[in-house]
Amino acid sequence: MFGEAWEQVLRLAAEIDGKSASVEDTSARIIWHDAEARSLSQTVDALGKLSQMLGVPAEALWERVPGVTSFDVAAWRTAKESKATVDLVAQLMTGQHTSDNVPDDEGAPVGGE
Repeated sequence: MFGEAWEQVLRLAAEIDGKSASVEDTSARIIWHDAEARSLSQTVDALGKLSQMLGVPAEALWERVPGVTSFDVAAWRTAKESKATVDLVAQLMTGQHTSDNVPDDEGAPVGGE
């Protein structure tokens, strides 16, 4: 509720300042951060439970780690994508395909092992 009010205040200030483009821009959002003091271990434990128990993708929780910046999250995403690419290339180079490890209807891995 307060977020919407502050968005209106900022548009009103833009109108007073004569910035008509900013007055019409309704895409700006106020994002509130949790100001309650918690230990890093409590937060990470809670985020881990969200990921494991509720299936929330871990990457979606990275920006909720205290002290982590948007630059950190972008760097982590780049590193993860880079590692995935390196892993895929390594699998292709060694001839390991993910379908080789998928069990058939009887539970045996495809490929006769």
